Amino acid sequence: MVAGTLFVRSGFGLVLPSLPLFVRMHHLPVPDLGLAAAAYTACGVVGMFALAPMTDRLGHVRGMMAGAIVYMAGSVLLLILPDAVGLLAGRALQGLAMALFGPASFAYVALTVPRERRGGAYGTLASAQMAGFILGPAAGGVALAMRGLSAPLFVSAVAAAASLVAVAQLPRPVSATVAAEPAPAGSLAALRAPLVAILAAPWGAALLAYSIGQQIPTGAYDTAWSLFLYHLGAAPWLVGASFAAWALPLVILSPVVGRRVRPARAALWMTAGAAVTSVAAITYALLHNPYLVAGLGLLEGAGSAASLPVSQMYLADRVPPTRMAGAQGVVSGVGQGAALLAAIAAGYLYPVRPWLPFVVAGVGCAAGTAWFFAQRAAHAGIDEDASAGAAV
Repeated sequence: MVAGTLFVRSGFGLVLPSLPLFVRMHHLPVPDLGLAAAAYTACGVVGMFALAPMTDRLGHVRGMMAGAIVYMAGSVLLLILPDAVGLLAGRALQGLAMALFGPASFAYVALTVPRERRGGAYGTLASAQMAGFILGPAAGGVALAMRGLSAPLFVSAVAAAASLVAVAQLPRPVSATVAAEPAPAGSLAALRAPLVAILAAPWGAALLAYSIGQQIPTGAYDTAWSLFLYHLGAAPWLVGASFAAWALPLVILSPVVGRRVRPARAALWMTAGAAVTSVAAITYALLHNPYLVAGLGLLEGAGSAASLPVSQMYLADRVPPTRMAGAQGVVSGVGQGAALLAAIAAGYLYPVRPWLPFVVAGVGCAAGTAWFFAQRAAHAGIDEDASAGAAV
C-alpha cells in the first residue's frame, strides 16, 4: 500500500507546476485556475460523502484500485483535451479519484494494523504521501522544462497505472466486514449515516471544525501558491522545489511522530501542528523573496508532520475499523468543502493583492483550530472512546 500511495500521490503532484502555465498558454483568466482547483475539490467533496462509505462494503482494496483507475483517466483527459474544458473535466476526475483512494487507504490501515502500531502505520502512510509530493512536483517541473506541458500529464498517467498494479497485490482482509450489517433504509439515509453518527459523538463537531481549519490553506494554496511564487520571480524549478520543501519534513518526521505520540496526547499535537500552519500562512504574505517562501515551507511541513498522522490516529481511536472509510469521508469531505470555497475565493482575491489569499488561509486555519481546542477542553471529562465507538 505504501508503494501504491507513493505512485498515486506522485501523479497528483506532477501536474501542479504546469497548471498556471496551462492557463497562461491558453489565455485564460486567472479565476479559471481557481475554478479548476474548485472542480478538483468539488468532486472530491461529492466523492468523500457518496463513494467513501461504499468502500466499507465493497472492500478498501477495490476502492484504492478504482481511485487509481479514475485518476489515470483524468490525466489522460488533460493530455488529449488541452483546453479549458479538458482542464476542468480532468481535474474533476482526479478529485473523484483521490476521494476514493484516500479514505480507503486510511481505512485499510485501521482494519489491518493493531491499535498499538496504528500510529506508526499512519505516520508511514503520511510519509509515503509526502514523498509523492516531493517526487511529483519536482519531476513535473523538470518534465515541463524539457518537454513542455504534455510531459507532466503523460508521466502522471503512468504513475497512476503503477499505483494500480501495486495496490492490486494487497491482501484482502476477511476478518472484519460490514457486508452482513443492516444498512439504513434508503440510499440517502445510507449516505447520511456516517455524518449523523459523527455529529452525535461528543468529539464530532470539534473534529469537523479542525478539518475545516486545516483545509482552508490547502484550497487557497491550490490556487495561489504557484502564482504567488511566479509573481515573486521564481523559476519553474523553484516552484516544484517549494512543494518538496514543504513535504520533506513530513517524509522524515511523520513516522517518528506517529510512533511516539500517545493517543491521550493526540489533540495537543494536532493543535500545535495547526498553529504552525496558521502562523506560516500569514508570514508568507509578508515575504518578498521566493527562496524565503520556499524555506518557510520547511517549517510549515514540520507542523503538518505533527498533525496529519496524529489526526488519523485520533479518528481511528473513535471509529470501528469497518466504518472508517465512511467516517474518514465525512471528515475529509467537510474539510474539502472548506477548501473548495477557499480555492474559489483565492482565484478572486489574488488579483486584488497576491498575498491576500495567504492571510485569509492563516486566519481560517486559526479559527478552526481554536474551535477544536475549545470544544476539546469543554468535553475533557467525557469517555469519548466508549461513547463514540457505540455511536458510530
